[in-house]
Amino acid sequence: MLRGNKIVVLPEVFALTDYYLADVRFNIETKVAADRPAVSVFSQEFVDVVLAVVRSVGKVDRVASPGERPADGASGLAVYTVGGLMG
Repeated sequence: MLRGNKIVVLPEVFALTDYYLADVRFNIETKVAADRPAVSVFSQEFVDVVLAVVRSVGKVDRVASPGERPADGASGLAVYTVGGLMG
C-alpha cells in the first residue's frame, strides 16, 4: 500500500456515481476468511450491513451479485446466498 492512499467505503462509491450521474449497476462481492473466523466478520452480519447501506442510498434496484436470484417480494432485494469456502 502506498502512503496516503485511501480505500473508499461503499457510500462514497455510490455518492461518486451519483455525482457523475453514472447509469451503472453495482456488482458487490464480499470476501470473508471462513477458515479464520477470529479475523473475519460473520457472513450473514456482513451481508446485512452491506444491504443496509444499499437500502439507505436507494440503490436496491442497481445492485446485483454473482448467482443472483429474482428479487424477493418483501424487500425488493435480490436473494443472496451466503456461503464460505474452506481450503
